[in-house]
Amino acid sequence: MTAKKGSLWKTSWNRGRGSAPPNILGQMAFFQNFTSGSDIAQYRTSVNSTLGLTLPFWFASVGINPSAQQAASPAFQTSPSSDLDIVSISADALLTGSGLSLDVVGDQFVSAGLSVVTALDSTFVVRTHFLDQMMGSATGTGPYSPNAGLLHLTSALLPGGFHGFCGGPGAPTLAKIHAWFKALKSNLAIQPIAGMTSHLYSAKQAYPTVPATLLNLGTDATQNMSLVTVSGTPAPQNNLLDVRFAY
Repeated sequence: MTAKKGSLWKTSWNRGRGSAPPNILGQMAFFQNFTSGSDIAQYRTSVNSTLGLTLPFWFASVGINPSAQQAASPAFQTSPSSDLDIVSISADALLTGSGLSLDVVGDQFVSAGLSVVTALDSTFVVRTHFLDQMMGSATGTGPYSPNAGLLHLTSALLPGGFHGFCGGPGAPTLAKIHAWFKALKSNLAIQPIAGMTSHLYSAKQAYPTVPATLLNLGTDATQNMSLVTVSGTPAPQNNLLDVRFAY
């Protein structure tokens, strides 16, 4: 993937719309079917989230196919998704955010994005890094002052799936961000950033179960999540899916 001269928004292998997609790289675990009609289940912390309460901080999420989504309110939320012709990610911090997309050929592409929220004079800025070298940003309209609340993860209708979420205090360098994307692809699992990860949740850590308690693999021991049924009788799953990467 090149970062300049016209191919910022398309990988070099996809300059022609008829080019073949990359081969299936392997399998990744994904939480699926947490919502179906009025049936809704979520993973939630039992105490308020400690992520995103002060600047700077970062967060990242990984999903696949339509309707894969994640929300960590009230400070921020992010939604990764992919489909036959597009891979996209959107991220928001206090109703301000950025969305990015990449045209692709094929299906089963992993969607991953890492966002950094930093101070900018008297306001704040959200920079979302997508597919390693692509970046979009959005500037807030006032000081960053999030309210405390629960962190929650949801995976919507099949075939959508949510693989993982992570984040922590500080602003990782571009080198660390690029390394994070490469580690995700190499390990087929969401990865921490060394010394900067207070929160880390992964379907791979629990496969093949959907456990009643999803452990936080980050450094904050207060932030384990419990599986909560909001309504109806959903049947959450944790499945292995074939995946491709568009970078």
